[in-house]
Amino acid sequence: MKRVILTSGPRGSGKSTYSKNFLKENPKTEYISRDELRIELFGKTSLNVGAGENNFLYSIFNERIKNVLNESGKDLDLIVDCWNGSSRERISLANKFRRFGAERVIAWKFITPRDISLRWFEKKEDSLVYSEEGFFRDYELYHQLSEDIDSGGFDKVYFIDGSQRKLF
Repeated sequence: MKRVILTSGPRGSGKSTYSKNFLKENPKTEYISRDELRIELFGKTSLNVGAGENNFLYSIFNERIKNVLNESGKDLDLIVDCWNGSSRERISLANKFRRFGAERVIAWKFITPRDISLRWFEKKEDSLVYSEEGFFRDYELYHQLSEDIDSGGFDKVYFIDGSQRKLF
């Protein structure tokens, strides 16, 4: 079975850390990170949207996901680590994964406490671009936009407190 696991959570919630810990325990799992692709292509995680960087990024991102799903054997777990705020965005991603060959699409929703997320986010290289006030606004906005995640086109949603650093 080909299964895609989409991480969902605000900045600093532990999505990448949790995913990488999961990979250590499950080495056959594939992993694609939007932030890692941004660094590979542009040398940073923040982009100049007006310059078309986002469109280019997503064309490469989607192509890599499609290739992993098409080139793999019958069984595959693929973690896709990227921001996805609105239900429309999540439904679009879930549908795209299915078009690319995923038989199941799962979400890991990170519910890491706000203060812990802020501490982790402040350690990131590009966090200087954001104020603490901006971080809190984005954190709250993500949680408002993701209240309906169970209706986001997923076969299953797991809620994860990234601060626990435990694998389910």
